Amino acid sequence: MSPQLIISEGSLTLEFYGGCREIGGNCIVVKDNDRKIVFDNGIRFQVIKRYYGGSM
Repeated sequence: MSPQLIISEGSLTLEFYGGCREIGGNCIVVKDNDRKIVFDNGIRFQVIKRYYGGSM
C-alpha cells in the first residue's frame, strides 16, 4: 500500500495511509531518520458503511 499523502520537512516525514479525504481510518507514519512511529486509529467509513442502512 502506498501513502495517500507525504509531507516532508528536513529529516521529518509524515506519511498518511488512511484518513485523507475520507471519514475515519486514520493511519499516519511519522519518520525521523531511522525512527518510525505508527498511529493507526479507527475504522475506515468506506469499508464499514455497507453494514449500515439509512441516510449514512
